[in-house]
Amino acid sequence: MIRHRDNPSTPDPKTEAHDEGRSEVRYCAARRPTPSMVPSAQATLDRGVRIDAKIEQARIVLEELDPSDPRIRLLRLALIRRDEVLLDGLLAGIAEERARSSQVGQRVPSVPPTSRR
Repeated sequence: MIRHRDNPSTPDPKTEAHDEGRSEVRYCAARRPTPSMVPSAQATLDRGVRIDAKIEQARIVLEELDPSDPRIRLLRLALIRRDEVLLDGLLAGIAEERARSSQVGQRVPSVPPTSRR
């Protein structure tokens, strides 16, 4: 028989159901963070520096974007929240779009020019 965790002398009614062939509820102690789970001061500092660099880049991009661009709102929200994942996604999408538009402007000839001798 399993005893109640608050009063070991009384049986736990939830777990007595197991004795009758029904399912059982088990309690577990909350896990304490191990040293490997707790971020070190260096990791926290690195994360702060990384986010600060992305925020600076996002501010520059924000100034360059067209005022009617729908991503401006999301970018501002990411800046306020210091949301690294959202910043990464927006900056990557904007960079990809800029790369595509610059390639369109620099049309690469499909047939290489013949060399003259």
